[in-house]
Amino acid sequence: MLPIQLAVGLQLFASWTRLPAKVPGELNLAEAIRSLREVVPEDTIVCNGAGNYASWAHRFYRYERFGTQFAPTSGSMGYGIPAAVAAKRIYPEKTVIAFAGGGCFLMNGQEFATAVQYELPIWRAGGAHAGFRANARARSRLGQTRDSALHDGSASHHAEHHARRD
Repeated sequence: MLPIQLAVGLQLFASWTRLPAKVPGELNLAEAIRSLREVVPEDTIVCNGAGNYASWAHRFYRYERFGTQFAPTSGSMGYGIPAAVAAKRIYPEKTVIAFAGGGCFLMNGQEFATAVQYELPIWRAGGAHAGFRANARARSRLGQTRDSALHDGSASHHAEHHARRD
């Protein structure tokens, strides 16, 4: 029998991780994470860095086995992609998913060249933000209105470019 505090804590956590009834916009990220969880094997390794996007995986993905979550403890941006490449290299039989927002991807996206070189199939999920919207929002609050725009920032194009050996 669980101590009452633990039982109450588990109930609170379960209610916090339930899907929201309605969210604005066309994509419900909570539902997308839940759906992903239903189609991947239980031993899937999920990697992420630090960004607003990571909260969706932390809140709505259920890690059923030890050693299936690779994430920074101190908020290191860019951690997810290299962690996924290393995980897939060490555990080629497992499904590996990297959650990476645009900023995190650009910090270590060249690691996809290693994945291409070793033919490591890694799933990348996350925002490909043309303009780094989270940073843009923060700058606008400070009165800075400039933004960055990227063109052809696809992961496959990026990986192929870095993996070329001329």
